[in-house]
Amino acid sequence: ASGSGKLLLGFPHSRADVVLGKLVGRTAVLGAAIVVGLTITLVVALALFDSFAPVDYAVFTAMTLVLALVYIGVMVAISATTGSGGRAMAFGIGAFVVLEILADIVPLAALFVVNGFSVPSGGAAVPAWVAFLNVITPSTAYT
Repeated sequence: ASGSGKLLLGFPHSRADVVLGKLVGRTAVLGAAIVVGLTITLVVALALFDSFAPVDYAVFTAMTLVLALVYIGVMVAISATTGSGGRAMAFGIGAFVVLEILADIVPLAALFVVNGFSVPSGGAAVPAWVAFLNVITPSTAYT
Protein backbone atom coordinates (compact mmCIF):
# COMPACT_ATOMS: atom_id res chain seq x y z
CA ALA A 1 0.00 0.00 0.00
CA SER A 2 2.84 2.40 0.78
CA GLY A 3 4.94 1.38 -2.22
CA SER A 4 7.89 0.21 -0.14
CA GLY A 5 7.68 -3.27 -1.69
CA LYS A 6 7.92 -1.85 -5.22
CA LEU A 7 10.82 0.33 -4.15
CA LEU A 8 12.61 -2.60 -2.53
CA LEU A 9 12.13 -4.84 -5.56
CA GLY A 10 13.38 -2.00 -7.78
CA PHE A 11 16.83 -2.71 -6.37
CA PRO A 12 18.78 -5.80 -7.46
CA HIS A 13 17.22 -8.06 -4.80
CA SER A 14 15.37 -11.25 -5.63
CA ARG A 15 12.03 -12.08 -4.08
CA ALA A 16 13.77 -14.83 -2.11
CA ASP A 17 16.10 -12.19 -0.62
CA VAL A 18 13.11 -10.13 0.46
CA VAL A 19 11.32 -13.11 2.06
CA LEU A 20 14.51 -14.25 3.80
CA GLY A 21 15.07 -10.70 5.05
CA LYS A 22 11.54 -10.56 6.46
CA LEU A 23 12.08 -13.92 8.17
CA VAL A 24 15.41 -12.89 9.68
CA GLY A 25 14.18 -9.45 10.74
CA ARG A 26 10.98 -10.63 12.35
CA THR A 27 12.76 -13.52 14.05
CA ALA A 28 15.37 -11.09 15.43
CA VAL A 29 12.69 -8.79 16.86
CA LEU A 30 10.70 -11.59 18.50
CA GLY A 31 13.89 -13.38 19.51
CA ALA A 32 15.14 -10.27 21.30
CA ALA A 33 11.89 -10.02 23.24
CA ILE A 34 12.08 -13.71 24.16
CA VAL A 35 15.69 -13.42 25.30
CA VAL A 36 14.92 -10.34 27.42
CA GLY A 37 11.95 -12.10 29.04
CA LEU A 38 13.91 -15.28 29.71
CA THR A 39 16.84 -13.27 31.08
CA ILE A 40 14.53 -11.58 33.59
CA THR A 41 13.13 -15.01 34.44
CA LEU A 42 16.67 -16.30 34.91
CA VAL A 43 17.50 -13.49 37.36
CA VAL A 44 14.35 -14.25 39.36
CA ALA A 45 15.09 -17.99 39.34
CA LEU A 46 18.65 -17.41 40.53
CA ALA A 47 17.36 -15.22 43.35
CA LEU A 48 14.65 -17.62 44.51
CA PHE A 49 16.07 -21.12 44.05
CA ASP A 50 19.11 -22.85 45.49
CA SER A 51 19.89 -25.05 42.50
CA PHE A 52 19.96 -24.17 38.82
CA ALA A 53 20.75 -26.15 35.66
CA PRO A 54 22.31 -23.69 33.20
CA VAL A 55 22.53 -26.22 30.35
CA ASP A 56 18.84 -27.07 30.65
CA TYR A 57 17.94 -23.39 30.67
CA ALA A 58 20.10 -22.74 27.62
CA VAL A 59 18.44 -25.63 25.76
CA PHE A 60 15.02 -24.34 26.81
CA THR A 61 15.91 -20.88 25.51
CA ALA A 62 17.21 -22.29 22.23
CA MET A 63 14.10 -24.42 21.70
CA THR A 64 11.86 -21.44 22.49
CA LEU A 65 13.69 -19.45 19.82
CA VAL A 66 13.30 -22.34 17.35
CA LEU A 67 9.55 -22.45 18.07
CA ALA A 68 9.33 -18.72 17.36
CA LEU A 69 11.30 -19.22 14.12
CA VAL A 70 8.92 -21.98 12.99
CA TYR A 71 5.79 -19.93 13.57
CA ILE A 72 7.33 -16.81 12.03
CA GLY A 73 8.39 -18.92 9.05
CA VAL A 74 4.86 -20.23 8.56
CA MET A 75 3.36 -16.76 8.80
CA VAL A 76 5.96 -15.15 6.48
CA ALA A 77 5.38 -17.94 3.95
CA ILE A 78 1.64 -17.35 4.09
CA SER A 79 2.16 -13.61 3.74
CA ALA A 80 4.50 -14.11 0.77
CA THR A 81 1.96 -16.24 -1.09
CA THR A 82 -1.04 -13.96 -0.71
CA GLY A 83 -1.84 -10.79 -2.56
CA SER A 84 -3.20 -8.67 0.28
CA GLY A 85 -2.66 -8.05 3.95
CA GLY A 86 -6.23 -9.01 4.79
CA ARG A 87 -5.93 -12.41 3.14
CA ALA A 88 -2.55 -12.96 4.78
CA MET A 89 -4.10 -12.19 8.17
CA ALA A 90 -7.07 -14.51 7.56
CA PHE A 91 -4.88 -17.37 6.33
CA GLY A 92 -2.40 -16.79 9.18
CA ILE A 93 -5.14 -16.99 11.79
CA GLY A 94 -6.54 -20.04 10.01
CA ALA A 95 -3.13 -21.74 10.03
CA PHE A 96 -2.74 -21.01 13.72
CA VAL A 97 -6.19 -22.45 14.48
CA VAL A 98 -5.43 -25.56 12.44
CA LEU A 99 -2.00 -26.05 14.05
CA GLU A 100 -3.09 -25.37 17.61
CA ILE A 101 -6.73 -26.42 17.92
CA LEU A 102 -7.71 -28.73 15.10
CA ALA A 103 -4.41 -30.63 15.10
CA ASP A 104 -5.58 -32.54 18.18
CA ILE A 105 -8.74 -33.65 16.42
CA VAL A 106 -7.29 -34.65 13.04
CA PRO A 107 -5.36 -37.77 14.19
CA LEU A 108 -8.40 -39.08 16.07
CA ALA A 109 -10.67 -38.39 13.11
CA ALA A 110 -8.25 -40.15 10.76
CA LEU A 111 -8.11 -43.16 13.09
CA PHE A 112 -11.91 -43.19 13.22
CA VAL A 113 -12.10 -43.25 9.40
CA VAL A 114 -9.34 -45.85 8.99
CA ASN A 115 -11.03 -48.03 11.62
CA GLY A 116 -14.17 -48.23 9.48
CA PHE A 117 -16.01 -45.26 11.05
CA SER A 118 -15.96 -46.82 14.47
CA VAL A 119 -14.12 -46.18 17.70
CA PRO A 120 -11.26 -48.64 18.28
CA SER A 121 -11.82 -51.01 21.15
CA GLY A 122 -10.43 -50.02 24.55
CA GLY A 123 -7.51 -52.47 24.52
CA ALA A 124 -6.31 -51.67 20.99
CA ALA A 125 -2.88 -50.12 20.68
CA VAL A 126 -2.66 -46.73 19.02
CA PRO A 127 -0.94 -47.06 15.62
CA ALA A 128 2.44 -45.38 15.23
CA TRP A 129 1.13 -42.98 12.56
CA VAL A 130 -1.49 -41.64 15.00
CA ALA A 131 1.20 -41.07 17.62
CA PHE A 132 3.29 -39.26 14.97
CA LEU A 133 0.38 -37.03 13.94
CA ASN A 134 -0.17 -36.19 17.61
CA VAL A 135 3.33 -34.67 17.94
CA ILE A 136 3.85 -33.11 14.51
CA THR A 137 2.56 -29.63 15.38
CA PRO A 138 5.19 -27.10 16.42
CA SER A 139 3.81 -26.51 19.93
CA THR A 140 3.47 -30.20 20.71
CA ALA A 141 6.96 -30.93 19.41
CA TYR A 142 8.24 -28.06 21.55
CA THR A 143 6.48 -29.40 24.63
